[in-house]
Amino acid sequence: MSRAVIFFKNLWRAIIYIVLFSAISYVCYLFLIPQTYVSESKVMGTSKPENVTEVASYKDLINTTSIKKQVIENLGLDMTVEEYNKKVEIQTDEDSAVVTIKAKDKNALKASDLADETADFAVKVINKEYKGKAKILEYGIGNEYAISNTNKSIILGALVGLVFGILDTLITTISDKSIYTIKNINEKYNVLGQIPRIDGVDLNEQK
Repeated sequence: MSRAVIFFKNLWRAIIYIVLFSAISYVCYLFLIPQTYVSESKVMGTSKPENVTEVASYKDLINTTSIKKQVIENLGLDMTVEEYNKKVEIQTDEDSAVVTIKAKDKNALKASDLADETADFAVKVINKEYKGKAKILEYGIGNEYAISNTNKSIILGALVGLVFGILDTLITTISDKSIYTIKNINEKYNVLGQIPRIDGVDLNEQK
């Protein structure tokens, strides 16, 4: 029996590793890794924006360093502008003039605070710049949701298990000293001769 055949016969070990590491990864994700929460606030810009450029400019108006610093200060957060940028995303819809502020954090309430405070400033700056009637459509508080990375954790565990499983199968195959064929005997020992098999004669029969 060739090494390749032995290897494939031992692949069941890799399957066990995949299942085991996937389960471990899933359990770790559920109980050890803090969840990330997302909160969304929505702002309606001027009721009838003059053009697409106006709607696109909402994002630039809100996304200024001075406003970000004011939001951080108002909330009393120990956070830099760079950290704010990683947590808050501003999206605009050219067709409806709706501005969506999405904030994420390990703390659901903190995510809502970031989204809602930024939304309040969005209304102020839009009304000041365009003398419009921007208003809050929806606050994020109470509407937070957790980002699910369950599939990613299972896939990661499966990949790690696959690597360990293949390595274990390779080591098991290479270290296998079992004798499967006459060729294996010739490879391992100095063979002086071979006792032939004679049909109808039991060589082990005692006289």
